[in-house]
Amino acid sequence: MELKEKLTLILLVHDNTSMPKRWIKYASYIKLPYKILIADGGASNIFKDFIQQNSQKLNLDIEYFKYKHEKEFSDFYYKSNDILKKVKTQYVCVCSDDDFLLPTGVQKTIEFLDNHKEYSSARGEMLGIKFENNKNHKYIYGSDFKIFTSSQVSSSLNFEDLQIRLWHQLKNYQPTYYDIHRTDHLQFAYEKLTLKNPTAYILHEIVTSGFTVLKGKVFRGNYPYLIKDHGPTGITANEKKIKFYLDWLTKTKWGFEFNLIIESFIKYIKDNGYVIDKKYDLHFAHLKFLRKNLVSNFYKKDPLIIRVFIYLISRIEMIYNFKTLYQKIILVLRQKFSAIVVKEKIIIKNKKKAETNDDLNKLILFLKEKIN
Repeated sequence: MELKEKLTLILLVHDNTSMPKRWIKYASYIKLPYKILIADGGASNIFKDFIQQNSQKLNLDIEYFKYKHEKEFSDFYYKSNDILKKVKTQYVCVCSDDDFLLPTGVQKTIEFLDNHKEYSSARGEMLGIKFENNKNHKYIYGSDFKIFTSSQVSSSLNFEDLQIRLWHQLKNYQPTYYDIHRTDHLQFAYEKLTLKNPTAYILHEIVTSGFTVLKGKVFRGNYPYLIKDHGPTGITANEKKIKFYLDWLTKTKWGFEFNLIIESFIKYIKDNGYVIDKKYDLHFAHLKFLRKNLVSNFYKKDPLIIRVFIYLISRIEMIYNFKTLYQKIILVLRQKFSAIVVKEKIIIKNKKKAETNDDLNKLILFLKEKIN
C-alpha cells in the first residue's frame, strides 16, 4: 500500500476563512498526496465557494462537508466526531489551520507507526513561526518572519503500564492533538469526548489525549514534522491568553467535569485488567502541571491569575478534600516566583541564508510569494 493511501488529513474550519485558505494553498503548493476531509462549521459558505471555484487548480484529493454553525462547544465536538467517522484510512491527523505540515516528517511518522504497532500516535518536532511586527495577525504571508525551535522538547511515552503512562502524560502534559493517530484509537477518543461534552473547552484535549495515551504508547521523533504559526507576539496576544485562562478557570463546572474525566480514565484502566496504584494519583498529577504552568507563565504578567488559581484550587480541594495539596500550593504561591522563559533557538530568520531541508525551503518560498 502506498503512503498516500494510509493517511487522511482533517481540516476543521470555523468562521475565519483566511487561515484555512492559506492551509489549502500550502497543501496544493507542496502537492500533499493525502486525502483531505474538510469539516466546515462556519456561518457562511465562503470557504465552500473557495474550494469549489479552485478545485481543479488546487489539484488535491478533497472532500468537503458542511455542518451547522458552531455556537456551542458541543457543536464542535459533534463535528469532530462525525468527520472522524468518515475516515477510511489506517491513520488520521487532525490539522489546525495555522499549521504547516512538513512532508518528510509526515512520511517518517507513518513509517514509524507501520513498524511499531504498540504506539497509538506519533509525530516529530514541532517548530514555530512568527511574523514580525504582526500585532493584530494582519500578515499571514511575506518574508518578515522567523522560524524557531523551542528548548522545551516533548518526550515519548513508552511505559507499558496504562496508569503510569497516563500519569506521566497528565503530570507533564504534552498535546497529542497534532499527532498522526491510528484512526480507530482517535475515533474512540472523540466518541468519549462527545459523551463527556465538557463545557470548559480546554478539557477537550485532556479527554482526547488521555484516551490516546491509554490506547497505546506515544512517540516523539527527532526530526522536523510541523511548523505552527504563533500569531501576534505583542501585549494583545498576552491579554487574550490571560482572558482565556480566566474564563476557563472560573467555569463553575470545571472541577466537577475534571473529576468525571479522571474517573472515566480510571474505569478504562480497571476494565483492561489493571489494578489502580495509589502512588500514581491521576488527580494530583494534572493539578501539579496546572500549578507549574499557570503560575510560571502569568504571575509577572497579571498577579490576578494567582488569586484566580487559589480560587480554583480551593474549589477542587472542597470537592476532593485535597487538604495537603491545597496547603502546599498556598505555601508555594506565597514565595517569590520567577517566570520560566522558553529560550527560542532561531533556525531561520528573514534576510539570512536558510541552511535547512527542502521542506522548510518550500515553506519559505510559499510565504514569500504572498499568494492571495
